[in-house]
Amino acid sequence: MKKILLALFILVFLFNSVFALDIDSCRTLNQSNTNYVLTKDVSSAGTCFTVDYGASGSTLDLAGHTINYAQSETGRGVSIKGGSAPYNVNGFTIKNGQIKGGYQDYAHGIRGSNAVNLQIYDLNMFVQGLETHGIFVEVVTGYTVHDVNLTMNSVKTNPCWHVDQVHGISGGTGVGGKIAIYNNRVTGKGMVGINISDCASWNPNQPAEIYNNYVSLWSPVRDGYAISVQGKGNPCSDGTKIYNNTIDQVNGRGAL
Repeated sequence: MKKILLALFILVFLFNSVFALDIDSCRTLNQSNTNYVLTKDVSSAGTCFTVDYGASGSTLDLAGHTINYAQSETGRGVSIKGGSAPYNVNGFTIKNGQIKGGYQDYAHGIRGSNAVNLQIYDLNMFVQGLETHGIFVEVVTGYTVHDVNLTMNSVKTNPCWHVDQVHGISGGTGVGGKIAIYNNRVTGKGMVGINISDCASWNPNQPAEIYNNYVSLWSPVRDGYAISVQGKGNPCSDGTKIYNNTIDQVNGRGAL
C-alpha cells in the first residue's frame, strides 16, 4: 500500500510540476507546464514564436532578451493559436524582455485568439508597419496586461478611413471578461491606445478594469482614441472601471 501511495504521489507531483526549458531560437511552443527561458536575443524573417493549445500552463520568459521579428516579411513576435474549447491556450504567460518588429505589413507584436487566463507583463515593445497592432488578442477570458512599455510607428492603409483601427493594447472582439489592463505606457503613432470590446456580453461577475496607464499617441484621424471600450449591440453594463489614467494625446481624442 505504501508503494502504491508513493507512486501516486510521484505521478501527481510530476503532473503538476512546471519544468524549465532553455531555448535559443524561434520556434513553436507546445509543451504544457513548461517555463521556456530565452537564453539570448533571437531574430526571425517573419513570426518568431507560435503558441498552440498544447502550451497551456506554460510561460515564455524572455529573461531580459529581445525578440527581433518580421525582419524581412510579415510576421508576429508571438502568435497565440488556440482553438475552440477545450483547445484554448489556457494559463499562458509572456514576460520580462523586449519585442521589436521590423517595418512590415501587419507585423503585430503579440497577436492571437482563443485564450484563457493570459498574462502579459514586464515588456518593452516596439512595433511598426502598415496596419500593425501592439498586442491584439481576440476571444479571451481572464486577460491581464501590465507594465508594458509600448512604442508604436503604425500607419493605416487609408489614413482617413476609420475602420480597421490600429490598436496599441487590445482585447479584440469576442472578449469574455475578467480583464485587467494597468501600469502600461503606450506612445508613438497609432489610432487607439487601449481597446476592449463586446463587453456587453460578459459575465457581470467578471468586469474589466483599465487604470494607471499613460497614453500619448499621434492618430491619423480625428476619431483616434486613447482608451476605447465598446459593447456589442448595446452599452457596457458589466461594472467596467476606467480610472487614474493619464491621457496626453498629440492628435486624437481621449476616452470613448
